[in-house]
Amino acid sequence: MLSPIQIITGILSTLAATAILYFFRMRQLYLVVFRLFQYSESNQSGKTMELIIINRGRQSEEDIRVEFDPSYFYKMIASTSAGVLLEKNLLQIQRIPPKDEVSIILETTHKDFSKKNVAAISSKTTKGKLWEKLEEVPPNAGSAALVIGAFILIPVVMWLSIDAYDKYKEQKKVQSVKKVSVQGWQNLESYAESELAGLYSNGQFPVEINGYKRLKDTIILDIELINKADDWLIFGVKVVSPAGDKNLDLIDKIWIHDVMVAPKETSKHSFSAYLPAKFSHQFLLVEVNIKYKSKFFYGLQRQVNVSQQKQQDT
Repeated sequence: MLSPIQIITGILSTLAATAILYFFRMRQLYLVVFRLFQYSESNQSGKTMELIIINRGRQSEEDIRVEFDPSYFYKMIASTSAGVLLEKNLLQIQRIPPKDEVSIILETTHKDFSKKNVAAISSKTTKGKLWEKLEEVPPNAGSAALVIGAFILIPVVMWLSIDAYDKYKEQKKVQSVKKVSVQGWQNLESYAESELAGLYSNGQFPVEINGYKRLKDTIILDIELINKADDWLIFGVKVVSPAGDKNLDLIDKIWIHDVMVAPKETSKHSFSAYLPAKFSHQFLLVEVNIKYKSKFFYGLQRQVNVSQQKQQDT
């Protein structure tokens, strides 16, 4: 189930993506009275000026129309595009490609011409805006939105990815501990919540019981202590028989204490326990204590059923 933070983050991400898409499609048609020439030999009674019509959008603008104050006379001197036509006070441009512009030199009888004398600028699909300075013209909205959106979305995506990865690792750890539990290991509560458990996957456990064999009244267990951490592990292992410790010769063979296993190494041990074949309860209890860094995991237990021999009695 999604948390409220994840739901809100998802909504904000969707809104941000929608906004970016909107700005990518946004029409951006602008006109700048770029330069007024104070002196002109051909037009001493009026003004010569340069207009720049800019398409900052990502789509072509067609049938652009610029309307000037009809009280004055206008004459086109030059243009950077062939598709420009001036009829009285109406300037027409056939097409301006995406993120392109057209520069036009005009003469007018108006001595104080400014952007106030431009009645309107429009195209087939949008109305344009007037600016006094070229540096005031906004950048492409899609690119700007993409940059802003990246600053917003990248941390969100990273946070969600880290959160999802952490949950994935946690779920993987839980599944692994469940498999360990199915094998018979008990008292795993503190271990299951630990960093150490996350280092073992697919049902692996720091203690692996590889098998057993019977020698008359003695059961010999082969056990591996597996360290998958980047730090030392310290193990204590004891094998307990329900038949007790009647064979005193085996007392020092049923347990090990403070065995240190180096990082990424495995230590193999054999344990011998007294358990006659005729005894009513044919199992051994393996008790394990593990120290990892400053964490202690006590009383990890597993019963090993030895009612069936893996090897013939010798």
